[in-house]
Amino acid sequence: MSGKRKNLQSEKKYPVNCPYCWAKNEVKRTENFKDVISQSPITRYSNEFPEAKNSFWRFWSSFKYPKGAREGSVKCENCGRDFYVGLFLHGSGDSKNSKDLNYYLKLAKGETEIIKRKFLLEDILDRFCNLLHILNYPIGCFLFILIPCILFWILPNIAFGGLSKISHNYGFFVHFVLFVLMLFFLKHHCKVLKEALNYKKLPLLLSEQYKVSNFSKEAEEAFKGWIFGHPFQRITPPTLCGLVIAATYLVWQISYIINIASTFYETPYLGTYPFTYTSYIVAIISIPFWALIWFIIGNILWIFAATTAFIGLMTRYMPLKIDTLKEMGGIEIFGRMMLSSVYPMAAIGVGIPIMLIWSVCQEFYVLLICILLVLFFVFLIAFGFFYPLLPLHKNLKAEKEKEQDEILNKISLSRIVNGEEIDFKDDTHSHLLLFIFDKISSMREWPFKSDTLAKACSSILVPFISLLINIVILFLNP
Repeated sequence: MSGKRKNLQSEKKYPVNCPYCWAKNEVKRTENFKDVISQSPITRYSNEFPEAKNSFWRFWSSFKYPKGAREGSVKCENCGRDFYVGLFLHGSGDSKNSKDLNYYLKLAKGETEIIKRKFLLEDILDRFCNLLHILNYPIGCFLFILIPCILFWILPNIAFGGLSKISHNYGFFVHFVLFVLMLFFLKHHCKVLKEALNYKKLPLLLSEQYKVSNFSKEAEEAFKGWIFGHPFQRITPPTLCGLVIAATYLVWQISYIINIASTFYETPYLGTYPFTYTSYIVAIISIPFWALIWFIIGNILWIFAATTAFIGLMTRYMPLKIDTLKEMGGIEIFGRMMLSSVYPMAAIGVGIPIMLIWSVCQEFYVLLICILLVLFFVFLIAFGFFYPLLPLHKNLKAEKEKEQDEILNKISLSRIVNGEEIDFKDDTHSHLLLFIFDKISSMREWPFKSDTLAKACSSILVPFISLLINIVILFLNP
């Protein structure tokens, strides 16, 4: 008995506020924690508060936990919802914490300001536009692609007798337009996400006290870190993915150069000696330009995948504030975010058939690989768009049916059918309920309008349309 009493006396109580109703709750632990934070969770956590571990996913997409830090979930005694709680042995500013963790602990206490962070490609593009005093991002994206294209592709080709190749290479001109669109759509999508991932705009069922607290600022920044990376990371996830894709291209390009150099590959360019056998020289000079393009594609792939995963988790695990009297329940912001993520992927999908059919070769097996790859890409874009929105569809439908059932239960149908007299107040009340019932019936069960759905479907199908057009051109010009 004395041992149990000693354990009970050694337990410490850590107060935490529920982000959904702001009611005070307590976490009892024997350790002496310096900082405690609470959030609305986007994943499920254990109620046992195990030691926080730095998984591979967390290593690249979140701040690192020091030894002894614990995380888990608490069920609110007032509203009954589970919310996340993080317990840290070292206070904000302690050198034992990572810089990222200290930053978020200070945000939760209101001791520091939000750092406006950008991943590498976004930062380079902004610096490029500021250097040239360009205020229009479409023009900035165009010049950002055009300048290295001229320096590392067009001029080397012309210098080594490839002017005729450039003038007849319709595939490259189409690719150039797609490269510009990829970069512009990526920049636009990042802007949409950074503006939309705001608790004052997101239709989440959170307490107003929580929304104006420093805890909400910390949560918003932590959630953005899932996609864009955290402020003190040396290599953020979008940059890492871009570097991996660019490195893969470099390995392929080097093997290609070695192959054509060792076999004395004759260039198709019209040139005079000694520029007759120089295809590998142009391939070497053009490496910076194509490495940049693949770096951009890698960033797009990460942002698309991270957006899909994060919004999917948010719509599954965070309670939503659905207003059945609004056309789309008031949660159309999720549809806009997912639509903006589809555009850069669609630009990549359009370029796949052009690259494989006209840049690699026109053999049957290449055409077959191209068809399979495009079909996979179409499926990937469709999945990335609809996967996060499916829980919203289910919630909207369930909430709509619930509200309709409640209204029907309030209307005295039996009295109306039996012809009983109904006073003026009952009659007016019934008409008002029927009006609200019709209003709820008109609520959409998906968080987007028909024009948004048309744009999404067009973006999903545009790679397949590009494939068909290129196959037709191929057979018309054998």
